[in-house]
Amino acid sequence: MNLLLYLNTSLSILKMHYKGAIFLILMSLNHTKDSLPVSYASEFNMEFSKKGIPKIKTSSKIKKYLSPLTSRSFDFPIQNKTIETISTGVITQILNQKNKKGIAIKHVYLENGKADTIYSVYKQIEINPSWKVGDTLPKNYLLSKNLGNFTMQENFELRKRKIGNLQIFLSNKEKGEYTQSKDLIDMKSFIPKHKNLTCPHKENKLLIAIKSEYKIYFIQKGKITKILEIALGQSPKGHKVKQGDNKTPEGEYRLSQKAKGPFSGTVGPYFGERWIRLSYPNAYDAEIGYKRKLISKAEKEQIENAIKNNQMPPKNTQLGGGIGIHGWSGEWDPNQNRDLTWGCISINNSDLIPLYDQLEVGDKIIISP
Repeated sequence: MNLLLYLNTSLSILKMHYKGAIFLILMSLNHTKDSLPVSYASEFNMEFSKKGIPKIKTSSKIKKYLSPLTSRSFDFPIQNKTIETISTGVITQILNQKNKKGIAIKHVYLENGKADTIYSVYKQIEINPSWKVGDTLPKNYLLSKNLGNFTMQENFELRKRKIGNLQIFLSNKEKGEYTQSKDLIDMKSFIPKHKNLTCPHKENKLLIAIKSEYKIYFIQKGKITKILEIALGQSPKGHKVKQGDNKTPEGEYRLSQKAKGPFSGTVGPYFGERWIRLSYPNAYDAEIGYKRKLISKAEKEQIENAIKNNQMPPKNTQLGGGIGIHGWSGEWDPNQNRDLTWGCISINNSDLIPLYDQLEVGDKIIISP
């Protein structure tokens, strides 16, 4: 819709009944936004959403990924002889009785690109009268200056979601049952492995591909700046497990290589004008492959070491490799079949080229079901 037509429409609207006018103005704005590039429309949307202009539709999935409550790291509760929160979280229980005092906090974090939940429970600490269930506490929030008789072994628990909302003081029988079933988490194992986590809300740059939507989101400083259509592997549902299954993997990866076309070989033309390799398989893929006896222990360790050192993992095991983001031979139609690749993510060249220029080796990508 050009500017002259827009102004004429607006003048005509002013002469109409106010209810009809409001309806037509909203329709007019929707049409204008839809004619813009998606990335610009997204920025336009965020800037003016407070004024009542309809927002671009984004899924609940991407909104959850961008929650500021997602934990970025975990630490031990005892710091400098004080008791502090292990990570950002929301208070779910407060107990303030004469002989039983405690607080339970819910934490949400990403494990290989998937949201998970644990609960931290602090027993026999002084309860601040200002605390309320539903309050958000940041990481390293001071729970108590008085360490007293507080010990991690006796007065602190990490619980899985299954038992997170049970009473703060578990019976001896319950505690024994849950320890055996691993619903009580070994903090000495969990915390060191979760010192540094991906928190989309805090990342400078991040890609999030949601397979069920056939969309990829470019996140910059916690805000969506581009939403692009994508094509997937020829078997789009489920996580990639082995070479030749034509599935697009699911998890968290890094961009490990960039290259510009044209590309040679029989499949070269299908890469289009740009190629970005992902760090598939990662350590989680290696663990699954090892348990399924697809790779040896030595291959598993080779993959794990490559990921740990930010190197490209091997692509010649039975797990497959050479997974990345690329263009296409020509342009595929977003209204037609988009299960096209051998496991990669394809973005039409016209969208991929400007995105490619904004990405760097080392940037992260989350691929969600």
